[in-house]
Amino acid sequence: REKIVKHGTADKVRGINVDCFDEETLKESSEYSNLQIFKIEKTSREQILPETIDLAMVKAYPLVRRLMIEQRRRNTPVLKVKGLKSLQHCKRLNQITFFNVEFLDEICFSGFEKLRLLSLRHCKVQNLDFVKDIPTLMRLEVSGDFVDDISGIYGHKKLRVLTVDNAFMNKFDIETLRKKNPLLRIEVHGRSLSDL
Repeated sequence: REKIVKHGTADKVRGINVDCFDEETLKESSEYSNLQIFKIEKTSREQILPETIDLAMVKAYPLVRRLMIEQRRRNTPVLKVKGLKSLQHCKRLNQITFFNVEFLDEICFSGFEKLRLLSLRHCKVQNLDFVKDIPTLMRLEVSGDFVDDISGIYGHKKLRVLTVDNAFMNKFDIETLRKKNPLLRIEVHGRSLSDL
């Protein structure tokens, strides 16, 4: 199994999946400074990932547009992530996906000038206050199992699609959300509320 899965052509690698975090692999990945997609995905027990992933390493890829940190393996501890603010150096970053992640420092997205899609599935996020700091955000995907307060998305001017799960639907007053965000389309598991 390869430690780094490359996407693109031999002369222009556009994205990588980092499957192993030893020193040799990180040295090898640093030669791809023109990366547009950076993905860390835990899918098997054999993978060597650190207990905490420091996002400061992504600064080495200033052209990255899409970042994905995912823990897809069942019955495995969540991935711990720190250094979210360091991603501000990636000025083209417009999509971020976190799946089954716990943030070790403050969740802050101020300074993310092009971020349009943010996915926080099964992350230990208690409120959505940080959404106010992302004026360009058009799509938010969030699981409701940890969220206690959604007032951070009220009145957001660009947010057009909110994708949620049943836990979110059962916990929050969707009518109030619609009144405060009249242009917002709410989807449950990818299906529009109007279709349900």
